[in-house]
Parts: sequence; structure tokens; C-alpha cells
Amino acid sequence: MDKYNYFVAHVEPVSKINSYDVFCCLRAWLLKVAGKIDRCGGKYGKIIKYNEKKFIDELCSGKNPTIFLCSERIWGKGDWSEALNCDFSASFTNDEGLIFSACAGKTELHGLVDTFFEMTHITGFFDYAYSYCETHAFGFGYAAGAFTPDDDHPFMWSRRSEVGRWMKKQWDGLSDFFIRDVYPVNIFSDRKLSALPPEKRTALESAMKRFGVCDTRGEFTVWALDNHELETVRTELKAVELLASYCP
Repeated sequence: MDKYNYFVAHVEPVSKINSYDVFCCLRAWLLKVAGKIDRCGGKYGKIIKYNEKKFIDELCSGKNPTIFLCSERIWGKGDWSEALNCDFSASFTNDEGLIFSACAGKTELHGLVDTFFEMTHITGFFDYAYSYCETHAFGFGYAAGAFTPDDDHPFMWSRRSEVGRWMKKQWDGLSDFFIRDVYPVNIFSDRKLSALPPEKRTALESAMKRFGVCDTRGEFTVWALDNHELETVRTELKAVELLASYCP
């Protein structure tokens, strides 16, 4: 199955980000990597042909507060889910956050991370972000907290309940007490780290010193892990109940 790279960033609690500013950043990224925007999310949730003036009018009037933009179809219309029928997509809602999706053969994981930091006038509104590589359908749903089955993650996949737990913590107002999981790239604002309970923060900072590579980019700590380190780190941080995906 085709692999896609994903970047997910969550807005700082009570932050008031301007959706039009986010749209401008997503539009610029898609034009850079894909050359054009082919379709977008309409105000009734359906994927429709992109009309920039209409899209901006509905976004700024509040008729359609959700941003979803995608590149040209890979397959014929109706052959696959419209949201997945593309090499590149970008979306934003206050609940789900900012999501970039890119065919792994066309954009590297760390390229998506660089894109986030290039959006200098909106990065400060985000609190916590991560980047990972996954099969297309599952990875796309995972970003939004929804389990989407595919051949590698069948309907009765034993870990399917993990997918939506981070979203539940957000709804319950508990996201300051957790991170979602550990990923090849993990990004924390200073506020996010400071908000963690002391025992959990100490465990996270200890892991960041002993595994992977830590760097500072502006107001953010960026922690990159090799794939072979993920399970070891995950086991450590599960033990202090830091990872929302494993805390019902």
C-alpha cells in the first residue's frame, strides 16, 4: 500500500488563530508542491471543485469554517474517496488542528516539518505537533482522530481504540496532562512542556536526553526519533501515563 507522510499541529488552548491566515499558508504550500489546488471542502462537507473566490467568501463569512484543500486526482472520479484521491492535501479546524498529507515518494517527512516552521506568522498559535509515515487511509483518519480501516489496519485491528483517545482528552479539557504518542518527529512549545505534571515532564525530558536528537527551533523543542527507538520510548512513557493513546 502507498505510504504517505503526515504532519499534525494542534492549536494552543484558547488561542484565537485567524482562519484566513491559515488558509493563505496552506494555499501557498499546495501551490508550491502540487502546482495548483484542484478541489476543496464545501460548506456541507462534500469535496467540490476549487473556486478560490467562493471558498474565501465562505471562510471569511463563517459559512464554512473548515479548510480542506487538495491536489489533482490520482484516479478517476468516483474510483476512490475524494479526500484520499490526491498526492497532497492540507486541512485545518480548531478541533483537529493543522494537517498536511503528502505522498511519501514526493515529499519527505522532514520537509513537512520545515514547512511548518516556514509559516512564521502562524506557528506561534500552535502548541504541540508531530509527524509520521503511514498507509494513506489509516494515516489520514488517524490525524483527525478517526479510525479508518485499510489492508494493514483491518476493521477488527486490535489497537483501533487508540486512535480516538487524544481527541477525547481534548474534548474533556485534559490535553495539558498528556501528549498523544511518540512519533518520528515530536514538537513541543515551551507552554506545552511547562503545563505537563512534574512527574510526566521529568520522564519526557529524561527520554529526550537519552533517545533520538533534540533541537530548539524558535519557541519549540523538536525531538526526532529513529523508528527502532519508538517502542522503547513508548514503553517508558506509558509507564507514567503520559501517552493519551494508551490512557482510556
